[in-house]
Amino acid sequence: MQIEPEWYIPILPMVLVNGSSGIGTGWSSDIPNYNPMDPVENLRHKLNDEPLEPIHPWFRGFKGEFNIKGPGKYRVLRVWDQLDPDTLDVTELPIRVQNLAHKKQVEAWITTNDKALALVKKWFIN
Repeated sequence: MQIEPEWYIPILPMVLVNGSSGIGTGWSSDIPNYNPMDPVENLRHKLNDEPLEPIHPWFRGFKGEFNIKGPGKYRVLRVWDQLDPDTLDVTELPIRVQNLAHKKQVEAWITTNDKALALVKKWFIN
């Protein structure tokens, strides 16, 4: 008795819902997450021979902003609050940016900019 695995093709392209990031031989890809309803609506448009709507990255609960830089290019902005004239509280980092990477970026600004060095006196990671 030979057992063959069953293969299911999803109706919804899950790579658009879950996103993907990877490196292969001579090729890399970085596909952001999209709101599941956006690909669903575009599939409906496709089935009805209607023009597709552009979709933009989406992450549940993310309070930052996505700025469109060009076709397929986005800039993700962090969220911060100014607690007083000398204190900024970064409450949300850009998507897929770790605390340490963000700290290194701020430290790079400090070392190349004397004004930033005067402004950043303390660094806390909660």
